[in-house]
Amino acid sequence: MTELHYCPYCGNPLEEEATVCPYCNANLQQKEEDVSPVEKDLPLEDTIRYPFIFALVAIGLQSIVLAIISLVMVTKMSEKNRFKRMAIIFAWFALFFSIGSTIIEIVYFYSIWPEIQKYLEELQSVINNYTNLL
Repeated sequence: MTELHYCPYCGNPLEEEATVCPYCNANLQQKEEDVSPVEKDLPLEDTIRYPFIFALVAIGLQSIVLAIISLVMVTKMSEKNRFKRMAIIFAWFALFFSIGSTIIEIVYFYSIWPEIQKYLEELQSVINNYTNLL
């Protein structure tokens, strides 16, 4: 019985002696370094991870702004409002939590900055190759 091989492009099972994938018509004799960036997929892990980090930093910065706005609004509450002290404590907590989490996100962001730059360069080459094909 022959051992199953899988297409590196579409993942479908192939016969051992196949030179072209019957599902996606990929040339299986082509060397990995001969494959253009358009034919290579960016790793799913990187495709999801880096935009997610950008989003986390943006959300952290927004939460700082919202915490400051809530703190300003709470301090303008009337003295007769019995929830003013609790609202002020909550607003300060939200502000400190937002600042702390944003600092952690930014430190992590800068610790992987070389990886992000490499990812963005790969992404740019893929985009350039696609636009050249059009």
